[in-house]
Amino acid sequence: MKKTWIGWSYPGGTELGDINIPDSVLTDPAMIEQYGGYGVDADGDGKADPYNLKDAIYSTANYLRANGAAEGKYREAIFAYNHSQDYVDQVLGLADRYVVRVAVDAKIIEGAAWPVPVAMIITSGFGERWGKHHNGIDIAAPGDSTGKIIVAFAPGVVEYSGFRGSYGNTVIIDHGNGLKTLYAHMMDKGIEQGSEVQAGTPIGYIGNTGDSRGAHLHFEVWAHDVPVDPMKYIQKFNPTLEDGDNE
Repeated sequence: MKKTWIGWSYPGGTELGDINIPDSVLTDPAMIEQYGGYGVDADGDGKADPYNLKDAIYSTANYLRANGAAEGKYREAIFAYNHSQDYVDQVLGLADRYVVRVAVDAKIIEGAAWPVPVAMIITSGFGERWGKHHNGIDIAAPGDSTGKIIVAFAPGVVEYSGFRGSYGNTVIIDHGNGLKTLYAHMMDKGIEQGSEVQAGTPIGYIGNTGDSRGAHLHFEVWAHDVPVDPMKYIQKFNPTLEDGDNE
């Protein structure tokens, strides 16, 4: 709200802070100080600009600190902004997902995540294909899947991250108890080897590297070093099955 930015003592506007304020006034640190606002010129360019990322982040921190966050009263500080407990829950929920590096749009059920949050089409399944065994499933989005985010299926440690022959850029995650997952054909090298991940942690982006005929994720599940049908582990997400040949 503009009145929160420049200060509620600024004349005019509604009780919700709706008001037209010239940018030259709204972004003037002297005006903000005069009216008791929370806007901050974080990058030192002489303007406290709410549309400047650094200024916005520092200003948010300034507001939260002034309303109790410095003493650990996070709920109270967020509630002070718009007096909605639903809003508080939403903000803290997003913050928790960020802290554990979970993609905001990750689909998580019973501690497991669908590997590509925005792509639910299976273009090729597990089993015999073109005279050889296809050890995983291929996942793609409608249209061009290039650059779609890939997330970890479950908590674990990245065992491998690099180029792996026909798999192209690949990540392998060890989830413990003999269970591992493999993510292939990534656009670039994925998350660093040795990284700890949670279900939904971003680990890379869909690409077309290695032996691939179109941008997609090749996803495998290994049980005690033997590839098994991933559908037994991800059937709960009820993806749309379609035939295809993206490998």
